[in-house]
Amino acid sequence: MSGGSIAGRLRRDIVGALLLSSLVTFALLYLIGRGQYMHDFEQALQDDARAISNITQSFPDDDVYVNIQPDALPGFQANGDRFFQLWDAKSLQPLDHSPSLEALGFRFERPNPVSAVPRRFETRLPDGREVSLVAVEFLATWGLEEDVLQRTGQTINDHEVQLLVGRMRQELDTSLWRLAAVCAAGALFLPLLAAAVLALRVPHAMRPLSELGREIEQRNPDDVRPFAASEVREVQPFVLRLNELMARIAGVRHRERQFLAHAAHELRTPLAELHATADVALLRPDDPSGHVEALEDMRAVTRRAARLVDALFRLARHGREGPKVLHPTRLEALIAQAVNQAAPASLQRELEWRLEGAEDACVMADPVLLRALLDNLVGNAIAHARAGTMVLVRWRGGDPASVELCNLCESEPAQHGTGEHLSHGLTVAQLYALALSAELQTSREGERFTARIRFASACLDKL
Repeated sequence: MSGGSIAGRLRRDIVGALLLSSLVTFALLYLIGRGQYMHDFEQALQDDARAISNITQSFPDDDVYVNIQPDALPGFQANGDRFFQLWDAKSLQPLDHSPSLEALGFRFERPNPVSAVPRRFETRLPDGREVSLVAVEFLATWGLEEDVLQRTGQTINDHEVQLLVGRMRQELDTSLWRLAAVCAAGALFLPLLAAAVLALRVPHAMRPLSELGREIEQRNPDDVRPFAASEVREVQPFVLRLNELMARIAGVRHRERQFLAHAAHELRTPLAELHATADVALLRPDDPSGHVEALEDMRAVTRRAARLVDALFRLARHGREGPKVLHPTRLEALIAQAVNQAAPASLQRELEWRLEGAEDACVMADPVLLRALLDNLVGNAIAHARAGTMVLVRWRGGDPASVELCNLCESEPAQHGTGEHLSHGLTVAQLYALALSAELQTSREGERFTARIRFASACLDKL
């Protein structure tokens, strides 16, 4: 994934979206404006045709011309950009033309056909300039009033004439170019203005994220306090996930401290026994038999310490290997295996085992660690059981799944404790339970030993 800041990408995306939208908007505005300009230009041509037709007059002796005044319609005067040309509709002889054409020394060819319906077309002047023209045929008006004609005894014949009126196309093109320039400038100016505003406002809007980042940066590795809730809606999911992470880290740290405390307690006990045995042997330096007995006791203690160290290494390797994939594990099979493995020790003490639970009860767990925990608890039950008695193991699936193990179950049950005064090895059992994310409760009262495991991950599907 390429680098870059969220603020930078946000600015680029917003400016790009504004640029696209402004281009579309101003393109539509240009099309609308162009249509209006075209309509206005066409309307101006029609107005020119009507204005010239209104002053196209017929006089006695068949004299027909455009009665234009020097100060009227200046665009048709010399050096103007508007033109007209007049023909007799019957003889097709030229009758009149505008001073602007006279100044150019140019005449338009008579279009054909020409009718009372205005006809629109384009042409060019000799110098290449484009001209838009309208041709129309109409009846010239009389130049004298009827009473004047009666008084003077003159007559005026009706004349059909053909009129050609034109305007320079450059007038329309210039307006269209100006409109296009204004629209293009607007399409570019708005995104630039938005970019300038975003450059000021986006950092302000991103400030809650920046503050959260600085708070994370300033924290030390041991600070797992939850982050304060944010009032910004977009930041709230980040704070929620960070607090969930802090809770998980706090849980891991707590389990690590428990692990270290249990390991230290379990290792301190055999070391203290070794130290005490050595002190007793030193009190009797001339007693060889006492020394042999002390050495045997020390060897037994070191063996137990070695088994403890092996268990700790096993747990440490389990933690380094990363998250374990939990498997549906049938409780009956593992419990039976643990009891069968301890059969020689059970026979030696004439113990009877009673197993109670559903055959299909299962739990989501690491089978290796769960078997190690069961082996530990079965061994403790055998060690504490009175010879010739019964040991009961009950289990159930569902949520939560559990396993309970006790000996001398016919007597009154003891209150479950934390295992603070239990025999050697139960601290390791607590470590196994921590690794399984399970809750282990153990207690001992005299010869009665009770243990109960409650699992956090239930297996709802039957195997």
